[in-house]
Amino acid sequence: MITNVVGVKLFTADTALVVTWVDVTDVISAADGCQGNACTQTNTFQLVIVAGKSQTFTIFNYGKMDSTGHTYYQAGMNGGYNIGWTDVYCDDDCSSTKLNQLPNLQGSDTVGRFIYKVSEQVIIRGGCLPPNSPSGKLEFYPQFANMYGGEIIEISGYCTQPDVQATCKFGFAEETQAMIFPNSPKIHCEVPKLTERGVVNLVVTQGQSQTLTGHFHIVLFGRSNHHVYPINPQNPERVVWNETNPEELSLKWDIAGLNDAGGSATVDINLIGYREDENGFYWELLDVLGKDVLNAEGQYTFKTADHQCKGDQCWMYEMGVVEVRLPRQYWTASTKNSSYTYGVVPLGWFVRDYMEQTYGADWNSQKCQKWYEKDKLNMAWQEELLACPCNLNQAITDFGRWQPDVGCNMHTGSACHYHIGAIHCVRSVNPTASGAGNQCCYNEDGSLKYAADSYQGSTPDRAHDWGAPPFNKPGYVPSLSHWIHDVISFYHCCLWVEYQQCDLYMEQRATRDCKNYSPPKTAFIYGDPHITTFDLVSYDFYGRGEYWLLKHDQMSIQGRFEDTHLSYTPLLPINITVLSGVVMKAPGSCVVEIRFNSPVGSSGPVLNVIVNNKTRVFGGSEPEWQDYIGVSVVQNSVGYNSNPQSNFTIMFQSGVGVLVAAVNQLLHLTVVIPPEFKGSTSGLLYVLFISLGVDQWFIGYLG
Repeated sequence: MITNVVGVKLFTADTALVVTWVDVTDVISAADGCQGNACTQTNTFQLVIVAGKSQTFTIFNYGKMDSTGHTYYQAGMNGGYNIGWTDVYCDDDCSSTKLNQLPNLQGSDTVGRFIYKVSEQVIIRGGCLPPNSPSGKLEFYPQFANMYGGEIIEISGYCTQPDVQATCKFGFAEETQAMIFPNSPKIHCEVPKLTERGVVNLVVTQGQSQTLTGHFHIVLFGRSNHHVYPINPQNPERVVWNETNPEELSLKWDIAGLNDAGGSATVDINLIGYREDENGFYWELLDVLGKDVLNAEGQYTFKTADHQCKGDQCWMYEMGVVEVRLPRQYWTASTKNSSYTYGVVPLGWFVRDYMEQTYGADWNSQKCQKWYEKDKLNMAWQEELLACPCNLNQAITDFGRWQPDVGCNMHTGSACHYHIGAIHCVRSVNPTASGAGNQCCYNEDGSLKYAADSYQGSTPDRAHDWGAPPFNKPGYVPSLSHWIHDVISFYHCCLWVEYQQCDLYMEQRATRDCKNYSPPKTAFIYGDPHITTFDLVSYDFYGRGEYWLLKHDQMSIQGRFEDTHLSYTPLLPINITVLSGVVMKAPGSCVVEIRFNSPVGSSGPVLNVIVNNKTRVFGGSEPEWQDYIGVSVVQNSVGYNSNPQSNFTIMFQSGVGVLVAAVNQLLHLTVVIPPEFKGSTSGLLYVLFISLGVDQWFIGYLG
């Protein structure tokens, strides 16, 4: 029963509380229909609370509900942590509940029973929705997947029989066939390979017409957890998958997430190519590198001479991914992944024989020259790029427009494979209108690393590594378009020819220097509270209520100031006004609110993050970087591991960056705005309130 909740595989109860009401009534019903000790309208129902070491569930059982026809009657629970009320049946999608229907509705394995998991930051409905439900919330776990797919999502949809066909559609990708296992109301769907990131629609169709829609989160592959790794027994530091002449290639994978079916399960090792042309983008199975490999072994080696391209795939595909796939017959109700992916992989070793036979030993040089001639025909995209920050300090503090490159990040220790000698690289957060982006790398002394000085310098990208909205079209696909337009050519011109033609590449990808760089303006709110404006005016603020912090036609930020009663010693309480929450929005973007968990100091997250009125979870098994419409929210985990959800960066398409951090039970705020905002901004972070009067920025008093 408990395992009918999505994401719950095993559960052992340590404590249970059972409360049962039998033939109870209320004052109104008693006045209408009771004579003596007998009442015609009574209710019989039960509440069960079951707790284990880390999980807690509530179970609502309804026998009969006769006296329930009153406006203010409710059945449900308050989620705590400022989450709000969750109805036992309609969730938050129904304005009212007809309680007398509950005994006849199937919400789990038994008619009249409804199950909820209440130990997480958000309440999760278990079981399934009644088949005749006019609306309802689609529950699924996990709520995110990497862009190359492979995760198996548990979905709680309508209550149906195992023989009913169900399909799932994730965003722009094609439908996938769901699996329904006996004695379980959950649906299991594999996430396919996608060409977009951020929030996408998840549409689940059961039978002929029953459809539910939810919002699913697709994470950039480079920001997700990886489970397949290249290995090189002869030289562990050398990644030979990126070379053209390795005799053998090896990889290993985590076997735990792929069901081992008692140790007998096998996997297939597939090479899948990706390409784009003016008509679209294409995935294709190029070769099966290994068939029926025992999953329990966890690694595999093959000879590249046995796996060379054939026919058109030799000239059509230059890059791809390697997939470790569990065949469908091994899937069970507990299987978490259908496949793992490694990549992106340049396919020099796969096309080597064909290229040498067709073009000769200098085939890479010919590929480079051909790319150079084509690429230089259109260089207008570089004029749209942001200029690089002049030094590392500027690149870090301009966090609204620049964020660390996944492949060269001094905070995570990642190796700078394509920019040897750099200690840190940043990428422009937002792509240009044509889908391009800029990348800026820095030397150990903090100076900008120029492509004119070194083949390891800063290079802009015709296709942004993180993709560009609306995605799902050539040149705009995250990572994959970048590889096609910017990375494969680096191999042909530089890495695979010992840099002999790298001048051609650097000519086309010259560093966008910093002569036109204008640093952002920065403002702060900290302490109890002290404010420093964008014009570096400092003052203390003691207002109570909600105020405009920043007001601009491209950005709005409001702050809530409340009384608090901090105590730095047991005998010295301090009554002060502090910033307790902020809410922000740009035109067309989602609304982001960050506020203290209530009460301060309680267990759970330090800060609550609410996007479009829905609580979001960061860290642990949830992604720390989450993309929404017009805004990205990032949990800054470095140095804050002991305080979950205590430090966040929010970035908008306008270039505004907001840093919210909880330190010593106080909320600290840093806002950076681009130079274009100058002269058209107002609010407490811009205007000296003594001269204009604080009332101009007052929103409303919280009594």
